[in-house]
Amino acid sequence: IRRPPRSTLFPYTTLFRSVVVFASGVSNSLEQNKSAFEREKNLLLKYLDGSAKLVYFSTVSVHDQSLTKTPYIIFKNEIENLIKSSSTNYLILRLPILIGKTENQNTLINFLVQKIRSGESFQLFKNACRFLMDVDDVANCCTPLIQNPSFENRIIDIGFNNRISLPELVATLEKIINKKANCSLEDKGTCYEIENEFFIRHCLAEHQLPDSNYNLVVLKKYFAV
Repeated sequence: IRRPPRSTLFPYTTLFRSVVVFASGVSNSLEQNKSAFEREKNLLLKYLDGSAKLVYFSTVSVHDQSLTKTPYIIFKNEIENLIKSSSTNYLILRLPILIGKTENQNTLINFLVQKIRSGESFQLFKNACRFLMDVDDVANCCTPLIQNPSFENRIIDIGFNNRISLPELVATLEKIINKKANCSLEDKGTCYEIENEFFIRHCLAEHQLPDSNYNLVVLKKYFAV
C-alpha cells in the first residue's frame, strides 16, 4: 500500500477541509488515573458542537468481553456515546493495535519487544487475540473515509482479517528478534471478532488487501535487527 503524502498522516488535533481529526487521547490502555481520562474528555468537549466533521479514534477492543470493566474501555464507550448524543457530524474510527515507530513503551508491541530483547520475565494471556495494522495502512485506508462527505455519523471498525493470538504474536517476534521470550502463560483473555465489513469494502476500492503474511511482514518492517 502506497504511503500517502505526509500532510494526510494525522498529527495531534488537526483541521482540514472542515474536518477535525481528534488524535489526542489516553495512549495507555492500562491507564488508571482519572485525570488522564478527564483531560481527553475536556479537550474533546470543545469540538462537539462545531460545524466541522469530528473524527475520533476509539478502539476495536471495545468488543473484547474480558476488558469491558477496565477503565480504558469504560471510558472509550462513554466517549463514543457522548459523541453520538452531542455531535451532529461525526465519524468514530475504532483502531486495532497500530504498528509503527514510536517511543511509547505502553503499546503492546513495544512492551513485548522490550521484554524479549531484555530477557525480562512477563506473563502472557494465552487466550487473548489482537488485530494488528501498520500505521501507514491506517493513513492510506482511513483518509478516504474521513474525506468522504457521505460517511458521517458512523462508527467503523478498522482492521483486516488478520487476527493473531498473543502466543502466536510472541512466537513471531521471537523469530524476528532471534531470541526466546522469558514468559509464562496465564489461562486468561479472550478472542473476539470485529465488524470490519464496511472498512474492508471501502479499503478494497482504493487498495489491494494484504495477504496472509501481513502480520509477519509488518512486524519485520519495524523490529527486524
